[in-house]
Amino acid sequence: MRLYRYEDCLILSEQSIRDLEKNRIFPEPDDDFGDIHALYYAVRTGTHAKVLTRFVDDSDAMEAKENLAYLVDHKRGRSIVSELEAYLPVHLIQALRSLKAFFINIDAPGWRETIGRLPLARPAKVNIMGLGDVGSTLAIGLLLQGEKSIEEIGLYDLDEKRIQRWVIELGQIARGSGDNFPKVRGLKHDELMDCDVFAFTATAGIPPLSVTTGDVRIVQYEGNSRIVDEYARMAREKKFRGLFAVVSDPVDLLSRRAYDSSNRNEQGVFDQKGLRPEQVMGFGLGVMYGRARYFARALDVSFEHGRAYGPHGKGLVVANDALRGQYDQKLSEKLTKMTVEANLEIRELGFKPYIAPALASGALSILDAIEGQWHYSCVSIGGVYFGCRNRLTPYGLEVERKSMDPKLVRRITAAYEELENQWRFLQSSALD
Repeated sequence: MRLYRYEDCLILSEQSIRDLEKNRIFPEPDDDFGDIHALYYAVRTGTHAKVLTRFVDDSDAMEAKENLAYLVDHKRGRSIVSELEAYLPVHLIQALRSLKAFFINIDAPGWRETIGRLPLARPAKVNIMGLGDVGSTLAIGLLLQGEKSIEEIGLYDLDEKRIQRWVIELGQIARGSGDNFPKVRGLKHDELMDCDVFAFTATAGIPPLSVTTGDVRIVQYEGNSRIVDEYARMAREKKFRGLFAVVSDPVDLLSRRAYDSSNRNEQGVFDQKGLRPEQVMGFGLGVMYGRARYFARALDVSFEHGRAYGPHGKGLVVANDALRGQYDQKLSEKLTKMTVEANLEIRELGFKPYIAPALASGALSILDAIEGQWHYSCVSIGGVYFGCRNRLTPYGLEVERKSMDPKLVRRITAAYEELENQWRFLQSSALD
């Protein structure tokens, strides 16, 4: 085991880190590392994998390349911490056992720049781009629920009057008993990345209510991808270090587009000098979980351990219970169908289905992410932005892992592969 001191942090590695050999230390038995403020365990999970994730005391998690198997096949390996007891003082061993440490991927370009940085500041400053139906409803939800975790909400839209309207409207909301609602202010375009969370809710247009068949999210991709490109490049230029939260549809494909665009230079060359994979998250799956739970209640079946995976729309996977032996394929497929079609049902009634998505997928899920709580969003898994239950802890992103039923694994794998195929098709179409 090699130990490296980098500023006020300690990096543990089973392999030599060439660039840090001058920082290697050989501690004495009585060295308690009392001045160490953060603890990192070096892993090699690939150049395009996430840079910072939460430490897990599991050799399989450490050694695996980042792929879907990490999510669906939770087989515990040997204890990493037990092997470190001879090298580290008790308080650092305790920190590792309580998972108060990071995995840091030293294959990724720019990994040293992440050392010593918190994944997300709390309380957070949240800037919202786009004040249409979704963006304005998102702002309402964040204001009403964000007293403890949000310091300020910044509002921006291409229409200056929308900004003025919502600053006034939200600023006039108060409790007679007193409150501590976040401050609300209007933004100028060049202030959009001066925040901890950038919420992208802009859209080039929503299909008319007459469209009641097919996956309307894909219809939105072409227009919305051009808009997200602009702000992903802005994040690159501003060296944005916060969370780039995609709320516009289709969130999974647009999240990948945001990551991809931010990492291309002016010549279009992918240079990985933009957003890190874990900095981009797509918020669309929360409402699908909510809809599945709604229909489970209507069917009078338990959804206490229910889960949702994959995209927000076609390809969604709902499971009554993910665990092997508890999963019911027939019930899960029925709930999936009802959940996917719920969106079209609202449109057939003559309304745009934006309220539940803006609140469940948007406001509540973003708040949970800020607060480090379990929630649903799409995160990069092997380069594919895939929806699952996860949390953004002070020690990095943590994805919920389960030993899943094989039939469920096949459904999730198919959804994952379909997202990859959609991305490749859209990329090839753009080149034609």
